[in-house]
Amino acid sequence: MLRGRDILYAPDYVINAGGMISVAHEYLGSDNPAWVTRRIDAIDERLTRIFEPADRERVGTQRVADALARSLLEQGGARVGNRNLAVA
Repeated sequence: MLRGRDILYAPDYVINAGGMISVAHEYLGSDNPAWVTRRIDAIDERLTRIFEPADRERVGTQRVADALARSLLEQGGARVGNRNLAVA
């Protein structure tokens, strides 16, 4: 429906990931602000990893984003220092 109206939808949990990344950094007491910057800078790449297959396969960006999120969690999720952010 959105595609037919030339609207590109970015799932909220991807586009707003910067806030969660920052909160995780603070909550876990990491002393590496460069980690936060690298992770936030990677959001652009993640969006590309969502938009391109969604366009190519003619499916919704939410479906691709959900599949990518599941895949990342299955691989162990993100880490801050020696702590894994994946939820069991």
